[in-house]
Amino acid sequence: MTLKFSLRWIFNTRMLLGALIGCGLFASINSLRDAKYHSGPGYVTYGDGDRYPEREEWVSESKYKKHRTDYAWFGIIFCITAWLLAAHNARLEDAEAAKNRPDMS
Repeated sequence: MTLKFSLRWIFNTRMLLGALIGCGLFASINSLRDAKYHSGPGYVTYGDGDRYPEREEWVSESKYKKHRTDYAWFGIIFCITAWLLAAHNARLEDAEAAKNRPDMS
């Protein structure tokens, strides 16, 4: 009796994509939680560094919370959309594989 141990089920595209989307989702939720419990003025960065020069400034508490909350919700919506698209793509791949599988009856 031989014991065959394989990690191929972990290191496939679906598992890695799901882990990446999950990390992004939990990071966005944590950012939303941090914005809710933040008190006092905050430090905000504007610009992308390429087209617009990057500038940093201290803003009021309400502006900081709005900025942080907006980015957190963008991350949450992006991750949920990516998760739904990945699940839809996996379903299509499984249906295609089942259609191409030879009938063993």
